[in-house]
Amino acid sequence: MRFYKQAIQEITPEGVQQLAKSWFLEPVGVLTLTSADKNKGVLPDSVSLAQTLQQLFSQDWPPRQEPEGLYGPLIQDTPLFETPVTFQGSDSALQVSEWKLTNGIRVILKPTSFKEDEILVTAFSPGGHSLYPDSLFPAASNAIAILNQSGVGRFTYPQLTKYLTGKSLSVTPFISNWKRGFRGLALQENLKIGYSCFSSMPRNPGLIRFPWRRMSNGKRNSSGI
Repeated sequence: MRFYKQAIQEITPEGVQQLAKSWFLEPVGVLTLTSADKNKGVLPDSVSLAQTLQQLFSQDWPPRQEPEGLYGPLIQDTPLFETPVTFQGSDSALQVSEWKLTNGIRVILKPTSFKEDEILVTAFSPGGHSLYPDSLFPAASNAIAILNQSGVGRFTYPQLTKYLTGKSLSVTPFISNWKRGFRGLALQENLKIGYSCFSSMPRNPGLIRFPWRRMSNGKRNSSGI
């Protein structure tokens, strides 16, 4: 313990950074190539891979430029309609307010005194994997993975990721055994975009642009088929 107390005083952030620089004199990376056994005869060896990687790193790639307004808004000609409220109530003990809408949806609101600029939303309904027959369970179990990589509307997944860069919001679908729904998070400054994602994802998912072949090949490779 005496040695530790003495040595720790001599370790500085600047010294650690200098030591790290002396260890990594050149860019270091790890490249992993996976494939099915049947492709062994056409796969490149480690020397060819290293040469290809070196050629890529030695080139000066300009950043991709895309025209402003290329993607447009998240919602295209799909207005959000107001649904009348049939009941309003509150619970003072739990500090929540409750609304019931004509379409059967029940809304529960709870304000908090912490993270006042953050809004969390969870929407769910009964259902989930339990509604599917055994023959469709593989499709049901992969549905969320497909949705998470499908984008929204005319936005592909890479386009949507780029569009939302720097914005504090997320919308995530889920399917469990007994229910299905969405979870969302947004700061007040990104609330309008968050509602757009929350509304558009279930009504207009970008499934037509989903890379089915890439996912299918990935499943085959991981299983060795």
